[in-house]
Amino acid sequence: LFAEVIRSAHAAGHPARGSSGHEASSPARARRLTGMATVDDRSSGDGPIEPELDQALGELSHVLWRLRDLTSILVYRLEVQQLVLLAGRVRWVDLATEDVDRCLEAIRREERTRAEVVEQLAPMLGTAPDASLRQLCEAAPSPWDVVLAEHQSEFLTLSAEAEDAARGNRELLHQGLAEVREFIDTMKGRAVEAAGEEGYGALGGASSPAPASAVLVDRDV
Repeated sequence: LFAEVIRSAHAAGHPARGSSGHEASSPARARRLTGMATVDDRSSGDGPIEPELDQALGELSHVLWRLRDLTSILVYRLEVQQLVLLAGRVRWVDLATEDVDRCLEAIRREERTRAEVVEQLAPMLGTAPDASLRQLCEAAPSPWDVVLAEHQSEFLTLSAEAEDAARGNRELLHQGLAEVREFIDTMKGRAVEAAGEEGYGALGGASSPAPASAVLVDRDV
């Protein structure tokens, strides 16, 4: 359900190690933590960023912000759907599901925009046209490496929340379908029992109960 949105976010960043198994100690390779992601501090010796590259990375960040907002809305709508299912409000299930579907469609559209921006960045950063967010973090100059790492960290959190909610909703839906089938089977059984109590006529049809005997009433009394 959620894989196409956070495909690149699942590749969590890992700090580079020196030959002895410890982090490199060079000042130019000092580590900076942003949320869950760890990135290089490459502010020294990098020089100014090309305006075209800076603009493209800024556009990518804006797209990622929109994706984060949409993903947060998706988590909210999945949780609303879960509350509807838990409350047994069957009449609202279709509406809640439509809300989820509309949000997913908006995410897909924004994801296509993100893919186009990443493809435009490829020749400027020396990355693949379909580079993951982790790869972009590693290739981007400072401060964009830190910005992209923060996006990656948030996507990891949101993706876990969305996947948990979607999994819970699927289980509730299966449980609800089973209960509906059980209810229908029960109603069918009662209908058969009721037909049996009425009895059947000579042609096999259900016979009506015999009419009550006529009663004579003396209206003069």
